[in-house]
Amino acid sequence: MSIQLPGSVLSRTLRSRLIQQRLANTGAFTLSQNLPSNASRSYSTNAAEDIPADHEHETSPKPPPKVADNVIPESWKGHKEHFAGRKKSNGGLSWSQQASKAERASLMAIASGSAPDGEESTSRKTLELELKWLADPRALADRVARILQSGDVAKAAALVRQAQRDGMSCGVAWNNLLQYFMDRGCTAAAFKLYNDMKKRGRMPNSRTYTIMLTGFRKAPEGTPSIVKDALRVYRSIFAENSPVKPSIIHTNAMLSVCQRHSDMDTLWRIAGELPEEGPEAPDMVTYSTILTAIQFAAHTDVLRMDRNEIERIISRKAQMVTEGKRIWADVVYRWAKDQTHPLPIDNQVVGSMASLLLQGAHDRDFYDVFALYHQTMGIPIFAKVPAEIPNGARRRVERELDRRSKSELDSKMEDDVPFVDEDNKLLRRIKNETSVEEEEEENFDSLFDQMVPGSENLTYLQPDNKDLTLILEACLKMTQGVSTGTVYWDHLTKEDNPARVEPDNLSFIEYFRLLRVTRSSNTATRVMREQMVPAGLANGKAFHVALSSCRRDRNNRKVLVHANELLDLMSQSCLLPDPRSLGTYLELVQKLSDNPHTLMHLVGLDMDAGRDSRSLQTLGKKLQTKLRLRALATLRPHIAKLHEAMENGDSGTGHKGRWNKLETGTEPILGQNCARIMAWVRLIIDETLKTEYALFVPKDERKMLTSESKMLKKYSDQTMIQKLTGRAVKPTVEQRNEFRLGQLALRGPPKPEKEVADQPQDLAVDQPEEREASQGTEEVADQTEAQAAVQPQEPVADKPKEQVAGQSEEHAEPTSPREETKL
Repeated sequence: MSIQLPGSVLSRTLRSRLIQQRLANTGAFTLSQNLPSNASRSYSTNAAEDIPADHEHETSPKPPPKVADNVIPESWKGHKEHFAGRKKSNGGLSWSQQASKAERASLMAIASGSAPDGEESTSRKTLELELKWLADPRALADRVARILQSGDVAKAAALVRQAQRDGMSCGVAWNNLLQYFMDRGCTAAAFKLYNDMKKRGRMPNSRTYTIMLTGFRKAPEGTPSIVKDALRVYRSIFAENSPVKPSIIHTNAMLSVCQRHSDMDTLWRIAGELPEEGPEAPDMVTYSTILTAIQFAAHTDVLRMDRNEIERIISRKAQMVTEGKRIWADVVYRWAKDQTHPLPIDNQVVGSMASLLLQGAHDRDFYDVFALYHQTMGIPIFAKVPAEIPNGARRRVERELDRRSKSELDSKMEDDVPFVDEDNKLLRRIKNETSVEEEEEENFDSLFDQMVPGSENLTYLQPDNKDLTLILEACLKMTQGVSTGTVYWDHLTKEDNPARVEPDNLSFIEYFRLLRVTRSSNTATRVMREQMVPAGLANGKAFHVALSSCRRDRNNRKVLVHANELLDLMSQSCLLPDPRSLGTYLELVQKLSDNPHTLMHLVGLDMDAGRDSRSLQTLGKKLQTKLRLRALATLRPHIAKLHEAMENGDSGTGHKGRWNKLETGTEPILGQNCARIMAWVRLIIDETLKTEYALFVPKDERKMLTSESKMLKKYSDQTMIQKLTGRAVKPTVEQRNEFRLGQLALRGPPKPEKEVADQPQDLAVDQPEEREASQGTEEVADQTEAQAAVQPQEPVADKPKEQVAGQSEEHAEPTSPREETKL
């Protein structure tokens, strides 16, 4: 017998010659050009799949090369509630907490029932006596969970197996075991235990399948035979004697496994089997998963290509966009035109399609993002249809490749094993796909046409912060699209309309990046003052990006006023000053000081005192001295805070522990970064105290600067730098209490008792007896600066929004050589 299911609505997509060739190359699946819409599928009715040999995974196909986290496309970072999670399991252990190699071997032995410290270490009589008190399945499951928590996995497995022999209902207990194995990252041992469970007569339930498929999805990339094992579990759901009714939830979980582990052939095969109606019909999660998989597969292929293969990279990106548009055509049909089985659209699938378009190489791809949101959310299109710029895509890809470090690229290419099977045959060749792509000649001109006006059953979606961020990113990438981004920001965050969005931290930062391109320091300061700080969302990274717009806007007469105001706002909004922001401010001061002629008209300096100088050289030195004294006066309270925290704050490494994160989003601060700022400030002080400048420094000021230079001298010592490296700088109790009292004062009078009880515990005054350790060492640096608005915008998709600390952004000006000399 076999189960016959109708063909899939995705068959229209799978009819394309491009995908047929890809599947035919695998030998796993064949589609004819005239594939009927009611194609059927059948499944084996075997009770359980064969149990693989203990070392079967060692002969499985080689996995595709692992892609480093720091090259995941930027649009996949941040907004974790919208994008597929790729690092931690829900409620489980992070992959950094997984089992060691020895523990993996032990768990594999326990799953096989052959562990020397397994069932033999606990006598059957002892187990039977314990089971007498665990007659209730709930009590048994709770007992197994407690044993697993104590770390005695062998005893927990022995107890569950004995309960199974005694005929007890122990499905939940088995699930607890499987969940533990998956949380420890031992997918092979979990799969063996899963098969052992079935051999003992316990059939999986719906929760069992969810645990298994979710665990396979969260396994690290490159895990041997992961998709193969997951597919066996998935196929068993459709067995004739399976107690579980298949649903699209199981299919979505399996598609997520394929997406996570870059197995597009299996993904297309499973998607092509989906019926048009019923509990197994595709939903919006299905389409979102497929769109994300298409995007990630193209990104991986581009990473494998040589940087000289510009045309191939452009072609691969175009192929990705075409595949995504085919899927989106199916989404639009199900949403707006399918009267029999309409499917409501959601923000997740719209975001997935927008994210895919942002990986394109042409301005039209970025314009289609605006059209997409106009189609689904009614947001007006403020940009003009872009004209095709000769070699525009090529220049964009070249800049994209320039940001990829040569050493990182070479390391990936050395270990590259491109999509081979057991016989070392290529599963697909990009050159052949490109030629097929050219024959398709599909027309998507009306794909993003407006749907809702005049429709009775359709309504617009409400945009959220993820959508706002993606729109701003499209403006940043599109040639001459920066001014359009300002219009979108005002429309979506200020104007009174149904699509109004309250910006979050990521949206503000993306907008600051746009303002940086246009050198709009005044607007950046105003947005920070009027929107971000009152909303309580300002943090170190936001000030860093906002100050970078000041650094680029050096020809503005009021740039120093704007930069000083941003530092004052940072003092109000952040418990400790952000070293990156202070570094950006110091870069601005250095650039202004290196060009004395710009200081003549700089607002914020007392120019009248130096205009009567007869020598231009003397006038220049006077202005430089005034600039440095003004900058040092602005920096003085921030340096004092850092010095106090470094001297008297909690000690500890930045890699372990976490101290409470305030509502302001305070980020971890590393000691070596603080030491660099301290040394840089001392360098400016010493420069100011030189004889040629000291004449223009008042005596009292000179005395204070000399004292400060002595205080900061120790941060230039190599021993001190080594001591601070890896250490997280944490505030003192007094600094915390002072900051929190200041925040309470800014929020107005005390609220009624009931509301005060609901306040976050972060605002409670610290007690000095006990405090939590600092946050981890993750530190974010800003993405690469885009080119000026008149130049083609540089795509930033391949660069994550949050990078490892120490990577400074690319800007139009090089890093100060004085900083390098000092460090």
